[in-house]
Amino acid sequence: MIAYFGILPALLRLPLLAIPGGMAMDVTRLSIVLAAAFAAFWQIRAVWLLVESRAVPPVLAAVLGAALVLGGPQVQFLRATVYEEVLHWSTAFAAMFVCHALAGLIGRDFVRRLRWLALAVGLALLTRASTGAGLMVALAGLLAVLAWRGETLRRLAGAAGIAAAFVAVVMAVNFVRWGNPFTVVELSAHLMNARFPDRLARVAAGGEFSLARIPYGLMYYAAPVWPFYWPGGGLMFAGYQARMVEAELPPASFLLSDPLLLLLAARLRPRAAPVLAIAAGLALPALLMLGLVFMNHRYRHEFYPLLSFAAFAGLWLRPGRVPALRVWAILAVIGIGFAHLFLLFYLRAGMGPADATAVQMFLRNIGL
Repeated sequence: MIAYFGILPALLRLPLLAIPGGMAMDVTRLSIVLAAAFAAFWQIRAVWLLVESRAVPPVLAAVLGAALVLGGPQVQFLRATVYEEVLHWSTAFAAMFVCHALAGLIGRDFVRRLRWLALAVGLALLTRASTGAGLMVALAGLLAVLAWRGETLRRLAGAAGIAAAFVAVVMAVNFVRWGNPFTVVELSAHLMNARFPDRLARVAAGGEFSLARIPYGLMYYAAPVWPFYWPGGGLMFAGYQARMVEAELPPASFLLSDPLLLLLAARLRPRAAPVLAIAAGLALPALLMLGLVFMNHRYRHEFYPLLSFAAFAGLWLRPGRVPALRVWAILAVIGIGFAHLFLLFYLRAGMGPADATAVQMFLRNIGL
């Protein structure tokens, strides 16, 4: 597996050692399908919790469930690469976290869910650092809120211990890899630098993460006009990309692939301290992706834990005045359709910086 990923995808391959020649088998595709199914299970479970609590009528829940399972990350990232495998599993563990967080919110008893939340945090940390860090911050914030409200430390210590044990394992792996327990990836040692020598220049110009990139990141993930040409020739923002960002094809937008989820998430008013703490933690990976020197289609995975939690929590906290069934159905159909279209684009797109030549090749590959 790629050295800067967590070790969990490699651990999943341990059973192959018992099969003659098993380590030569490519199980990436199977692993991605299992991860997508695992994530879908937790999302459907979360929707069912809303039905059981009578926050959402069954017919609306069915539409939401269809939008989640037939669209979103379960569909538009089904490209059989190890890069996607890691992200699918981290998204699945984040979906597990979101489901148990919602159960704690609905039952008004987060303590019973803390160990499940800590397990999800640990598994995500062993898979992808950015996703795991977001879940860790969400769990830490929730523990702080519960302690402030008078919960005994003894009841909180179990979850904290589970999370701390996983952190210790991750730090040990980082130390063995890089000689520093806090180093997740050493970009200067990346083998792809030889193929894309401009990478380190962009990192030197703006750092691995920069708040200054966030406006570009919002455009990239929501209104992707960057592959278009200016009237006089040349790609829009080509100069900025050359200096600050390595953007990859294909263009895609959450406004088209997840309109129902965005509409429901926008209704959330996180006045309750636990909801605010969880949402703030889940926002961390999305913020990191908006300011990262690399912007890729697959990094959209990092936004879904926040979007789904905000949508579910918003439905629970504000069950009245939800959009009409026809609105849900129209938005669900739009989202499912564009999720499949973006998957098609993804399968036709090359990897690496999207310069004018790469954009022209992509357009030819999709028949334009």
